[in-house]
Amino acid sequence: MIREGEKVYFTEEDKKNIHTKKYTEKELKEKETQYRKNQIIRRSIFMMILLGAIALSIFVKSLKYPSYLVIVFMIFLIVLYEDIARTDIKAVRRKYYFEVLVEDKLETENIIEQTLSPGSNITIFYPIRGRVLEDDYFSLFYLDKEEYKNCQIGEIVKISVKDEKL
Repeated sequence: MIREGEKVYFTEEDKKNIHTKKYTEKELKEKETQYRKNQIIRRSIFMMILLGAIALSIFVKSLKYPSYLVIVFMIFLIVLYEDIARTDIKAVRRKYYFEVLVEDKLETENIIEQTLSPGSNITIFYPIRGRVLEDDYFSLFYLDKEEYKNCQIGEIVKISVKDEKL
């Protein structure tokens, strides 16, 4: 895999040497069920905080305005996370994957760009060096944050892809 700016691509060599497998229906259902479970937990926590802030604004007059700020912030977070969840569910539903044996966990790659709005845009990539099990092909791969944190050298990770062909 190669990274150009903020995008990651499979090289022609990757496309030629990596063959994908298909998740079973059971595996796809388990992945989506686990994702939905985490989503419900997050939603419940956000709603409890939001309802607590609303209750404070009603019953404690001295905390009326600070609780309004918390309410507005929580509504912003809820909308933000729901938008992100809509994108993430597409990744969870990917039907194909290939397995990589992690041989080296590299340092994260940080891309910092100045934007027109205040602050900067930071993108973090999580690279590993590994060997594709089926094809004995060695290359650089990028994982998502959660997989990168949990993987250890010598472990096997599944990298999900959109289609049967890379």
